Amino acid sequence: MSLLLFLLSFLLDGPQGQMESYVLQVQRIVKAQEGLCIFVPCSFSSPEGKWLNRSPLYGYWFKGIRKPSLSFPVATNNKDKVLEWEARGRFQPLGDISKKNCSLLIKDVQWGDSTNYFFRMERGFERFSFKEEFRLQVEALTQKPDIFIPEVLEPGEPVTVVCLFSWTFNQCPAPSFSWMGDAVSFQESRPHTSNYSVLSFIPGLQHHDTELTCQLDFSRMSTQRTVRLRVACEYGMVLWAVLVVGGREFPNSMLRRVHGGVVGMSFSW
Repeated sequence: MSLLLFLLSFLLDGPQGQMESYVLQVQRIVKAQEGLCIFVPCSFSSPEGKWLNRSPLYGYWFKGIRKPSLSFPVATNNKDKVLEWEARGRFQPLGDISKKNCSLLIKDVQWGDSTNYFFRMERGFERFSFKEEFRLQVEALTQKPDIFIPEVLEPGEPVTVVCLFSWTFNQCPAPSFSWMGDAVSFQESRPHTSNYSVLSFIPGLQHHDTELTCQLDFSRMSTQRTVRLRVACEYGMVLWAVLVVGGREFPNSMLRRVHGGVVGMSFSW
């Protein structure tokens, strides 16, 4: 009976009318950086009919050439279908197909993912591959995390530093954060799994002009950003001078001036 109603609807509306009822809305070009996670919004429309509601609606994403009968889908809501081997665990349909949402999530983007992708729906005897498609362009990983830190640190005063990676989605696997630098202790440098990491430490004069690095590790890739710490002098300005002893110059000597008096001096013989 369902097949008869489908054929009757097809004959009454005509093939052109049926084709115009199938529309897919998706971005034509999708750019993603290697190793990251990308979300592809998608929606579609198809002819409605009471007889259609009796059959489950399945959606399939395919890559490359348009021969769904000769290839495996990269993502689908049909648990009985076998997926392409390289796409397993990385391509995931996020939208509710029954509500015409065909959104797609791609994890750990790889260079081999660069190609065209098209969507196919199946419901009972209704099977249709949409002509609209998107092309995934994979680029080299250049995105780095952002580090938020005061421009000048006060020695002996606690400081909080935030490392944020904004190129992610709630459904994406969170990268592992780690901190490196002279101001980071072993306990503070333990990995964090989120889209941001917070580091607290007490800077000292010895940390001035040292580097602080926030690194993100993904499943196969890593990226990092490094900042140089600026610690304010606690007792006054630091003067570099040339010390002369017995007619011999020592240009590496350092004198620290506090309230007009020299309190420290270091040099080598």
